[in-house]
Amino acid sequence: MTIQELQKKACAAATDREFFNLISHLKIDDLISFFDGTEEFFIHSEDPGLSRQAKRSKRVAYYRSHERRIKSELDKNGYGSIYSNAKKDRFGLVHPSTSETPRITFFDEFGFSSHTDCTCLNNVVENLKQSGLYFHSPDIDMIVCS
Repeated sequence: MTIQELQKKACAAATDREFFNLISHLKIDDLISFFDGTEEFFIHSEDPGLSRQAKRSKRVAYYRSHERRIKSELDKNGYGSIYSNAKKDRFGLVHPSTSETPRITFFDEFGFSSHTDCTCLNNVVENLKQSGLYFHSPDIDMIVCS
């Protein structure tokens, strides 16, 4: 059954429980496709299963969007890029280590806090995401370089 067919059946469901039974078997990629950004309508469902599936879909879609943005920015800007959290009070500078593997040096307004060596650029993306540093900060690049 395609996602579109499943969406039509869900529209015809009489209760939230019937709705949940239709989607309970979906893997996360199909679940995200099924909801297609409408999770908010189902998060407060009286059926705990439906509510849980909607929250799960929204959470994973949210983190994947950050991951795609970080990868895109890293591909475009490469080494020397600085990423920050939303408050712009924690940062990570992506640069090569002495062994030429990627490294992230973490700092805040008080200075250096730590660094981590990565095996590849995908590992850099994962580390930035886990650290909450989702945003490329070109304005910070200019402050640090001047």
